[in-house]
Amino acid sequence: IAIGAIAHADDDAAVQALMRHVRSTPDANAKNFGIIALGEAGGAPARDFLLKLIDDSNQSVRSFAALALGVYGWKYDDANESAIADRMLKVFNSEKNPELCGAFAIGLGLMKYQPAAMPILARLQQTTAASARAPFCTSLGLLGSAESVKTIQDIVADKGDVDLRR
Repeated sequence: IAIGAIAHADDDAAVQALMRHVRSTPDANAKNFGIIALGEAGGAPARDFLLKLIDDSNQSVRSFAALALGVYGWKYDDANESAIADRMLKVFNSEKNPELCGAFAIGLGLMKYQPAAMPILARLQQTTAASARAPFCTSLGLLGSAESVKTIQDIVADKGDVDLRR
């Protein structure tokens, strides 16, 4: 992740090295941190690479790509940001796995993509999986969603959801 913080989009050699690392390393943690580093580094090549990864067959790669795109959107102004967020929201809406949806929700929250608030709130209201509820609540907080306050308060007041109350 530190490499992404010090590498910049105009440092093509560093971005290309990170992409090669993500493609080739068998170490899942190194791959995931490399993905986040690409979001930190920014630039069109990193962005386009991350957009391809959200369709990867590996759920962890998809999750970290969604988070990295969120970091990218939070950190950089990109003329394509709306299209990126639209694509992420489309995946969020079609995804059945609540944990993977949580990563996409956090990414959309980091991007401050307001059209995602209502679909995330609807998914929060439909799920009882604590592993998904916490990232949905976090995302709605990042989005500043006033419509979600009551729902989040009710969930947090539920003493049975220890993970969410942390």
